[in-house]
Amino acid sequence: GLCDYICHPDVCLWRYPSIDDSVRQLAERIADLSVKYSIPVELNCGSGVRLGKKAYEDGNRYPYPTRAFFEIFARKHAPVIIGLDVHDPKLFLTDTYLNRALEVTEGLDINWQTDYDLVAHAKERKRLFF
Repeated sequence: GLCDYICHPDVCLWRYPSIDDSVRQLAERIADLSVKYSIPVELNCGSGVRLGKKAYEDGNRYPYPTRAFFEIFARKHAPVIIGLDVHDPKLFLTDTYLNRALEVTEGLDINWQTDYDLVAHAKERKRLFF
């Protein structure tokens, strides 16, 4: 209950061979927890899109973010924030990686959190849980 947001929730798919039922079940669980505790999931714009699409058993896709996860997040109306994962600020001098990540969610009814105040939400969670 004290985390600020669920960062790159689908990073586990980097080496996972395909989107299968276990992957969808994991996404459902993450979405349910996100909604229950009002903790956003992150659309990560870092290494998963920076390194490009990879060949998987189910086709070519970015290691993360994955459309399968965000379809479930959209359906369950989980709050979503954009995370840049800025280990090297020079990588974000353009919107290239942001745009790649956003393409994954194209056409989905994402519950974007555009004015999410991390500090205020953290204080509220502490108040609720302690």
